[in-house]
Amino acid sequence: NGKLDDIDGLSTPASVAYAFTNFAASSDTLFVYCVSHGRDVSGAGEFLLNASARVTSAQVDAWLDDIQDTYSNEVTVVIECCKAGSFVDELEYHGAARRTVIASCRATQDSHFAAGGRVSFSDTFFNALLLGLSVEDGFSLARDAMVAYEDQEALLFGDADVQIGASFVAGKDVPQIGEICAGQ
Repeated sequence: NGKLDDIDGLSTPASVAYAFTNFAASSDTLFVYCVSHGRDVSGAGEFLLNASARVTSAQVDAWLDDIQDTYSNEVTVVIECCKAGSFVDELEYHGAARRTVIASCRATQDSHFAAGGRVSFSDTFFNALLLGLSVEDGFSLARDAMVAYEDQEALLFGDADVQIGASFVAGKDVPQIGEICAGQ
């Protein structure tokens, strides 16, 4: 039928804002995974949604602050894009709730996707979570897996003593990049 059944909406700042302010707002725990192109603009992160639309680290921080200030829920954020470390300072949370922020590389580095995307920080990280490891242990494995790639050093800030998902082996149903569609 030509329809992409797995796409909920256009990749625009408005749809991302809607997801944060409506869809994700009242959850007890929130896991945010962002993967795309990224860049550092004067020390602040920008996440590219498409050729002309971007979401800044300040926007993501404001959405997450509103959620956590209202619901006091636990948030874990994984940013996998080039210059991902440029999001870390902005995403630091100073409220009562717990926020863990993981960047696949420093603000001056690129994030690598080798073997057609099968070797990446997030692939190793998600596999570790599926094995029942904590966020901290999954981060350590993923960071170490990417050390072989020159100039990619992952960062973790916040309380990493967090368990996400099943505490047992659940199978492999992790986000995958199948293809990149223009102008979603």
